[in-house]
Amino acid sequence: MRANGKGTIDKRGVDSYRVTLSYGRDPITGKYRRSTATVHGNKADARRRLEEMRNAIEGGLNLDAKKLTFGKFSDHFQESRKAIGDVTTITLAKDKNLIRILNYYLSDVLLADIGASTVQAVYVHIRQDNPSYSDTYMHMLHIKLKQIFKEAMNHDLIMRNPCDKVPAPRISEPTRRSLSEQEVIRLSAILDDMGDSKARLEAVRIALATGMRKGEILGLTWGSVDFAKGSIYVMQSLNKEGSLKQTKTKAGKRLISVDDNTMQHLRSWKTAQAQYLLSLGIRQSDDTPVITNDIGGWQGYAGFDRWRRKFFLDNGYPGLKLHELRHTQATLLVASGADLKTVQTRLGHANPSLTLSLYAHAVPERDREAADTMGSIFDKKPTEYGKVVDL
Repeated sequence: MRANGKGTIDKRGVDSYRVTLSYGRDPITGKYRRSTATVHGNKADARRRLEEMRNAIEGGLNLDAKKLTFGKFSDHFQESRKAIGDVTTITLAKDKNLIRILNYYLSDVLLADIGASTVQAVYVHIRQDNPSYSDTYMHMLHIKLKQIFKEAMNHDLIMRNPCDKVPAPRISEPTRRSLSEQEVIRLSAILDDMGDSKARLEAVRIALATGMRKGEILGLTWGSVDFAKGSIYVMQSLNKEGSLKQTKTKAGKRLISVDDNTMQHLRSWKTAQAQYLLSLGIRQSDDTPVITNDIGGWQGYAGFDRWRRKFFLDNGYPGLKLHELRHTQATLLVASGADLKTVQTRLGHANPSLTLSLYAHAVPERDREAADTMGSIFDKKPTEYGKVVDL
């Protein structure tokens, strides 16, 4: 497969370039395929990145397709994605483990010899050897295998994707714990009793009040907290590696209204934090994280999760995850009659169908009230000028 043209380099800002390389039509969808990357540096750095991308696409497979094994191609698949840079390091790490499992069964098998029956047999062996694997994990393996074969088709190494004729394993229905209204009231009281002297307590309070994701809370800065309007602007997220990233979707970048009680606690915490930071020789600013660690920097996932597990265990919520406070807010809002569009916007879901699929269980109670409302309308007699009339 060859990359078309020389590619393009567009200046995006100071010392920032966007590199784009087109490499033909997708044989299945007919759409043009492009790889893009953002380069921070000078134009020479951008040219080097463009050449790396071209080499990754064009120069990685010089073997006879008839002698190419699955293991050889899957390694190329992973290295190409790494070189092109269009996936995160976290995704690459997850894919590496999935590909390792697939290679255990398919590494020495020729690509051309793998058909639907082979794929099905591999799934049977994986389940027999690894009974702890969930349906969701088997689904992930299927999607990755299908993706690898699709790339092999793009290179004209195989004529068809054997996974197309194999049903994808079903995704397990996730178990989502959400707190009851009384449990929320109790947790809120516990937070109030502990005051506003610890950043991690404020992370729990924000999660309970807004339904924000953990990364969004840990990536929140004071510049995104509007005390005058009682709002929080979600613009970025802190990932597990400790790096900030912009929200993935347009829906993810959002404005969330926050109740007066939570805003008052945040105001108190901001004052306490400023005094603590000054003792460390750090001046608080709009760029200061709301949830700081002990030395005034970004609070990492590992340290926060260690604290979170102990905090919830000590206070009568064993095993509770921060993300389950997100589910709690959504469930309570839907059950109390909030429209799905409002809940969707607060959560940052890209479409309302996702919100409905996750929280439809909270709708029946309101649906019964809606039915009763319609019934009460049907029971009324027609009137004219305030008097009941016969039809």
